[in-house]
Amino acid sequence: MKPSATTIAAPPANKALRHDPMREAIVRRMATLAAMRVLGADVVWRTRMTRMLDDRPTRECIRAQHLQYYQCVSVTNGVEPAYCLSRHALEGVNACMSNLPAKR
Repeated sequence: MKPSATTIAAPPANKALRHDPMREAIVRRMATLAAMRVLGADVVWRTRMTRMLDDRPTRECIRAQHLQYYQCVSVTNGVEPAYCLSRHALEGVNACMSNLPAKR
């Protein structure tokens, strides 16, 4: 008996998994770092990979939010530190992480 051919179709594309074209550079860098990690390059080229992970604009934005959080807490009393936490530690850092890839 001859084996029958089976047709295999790829599932439809998941729109949620597509990346924003404005974030192409960050997606490529993430894929490169992941491939280097899988190949064990993180052992040999640890310094180079660390530099690839460092992003100065993001680091400076987070540092500024950190400073603003401490300034906010230093002048508040009562329940206002919760506002500072929400505003600077959560929303501010989120904005830093969200805006960076679009600038590339």
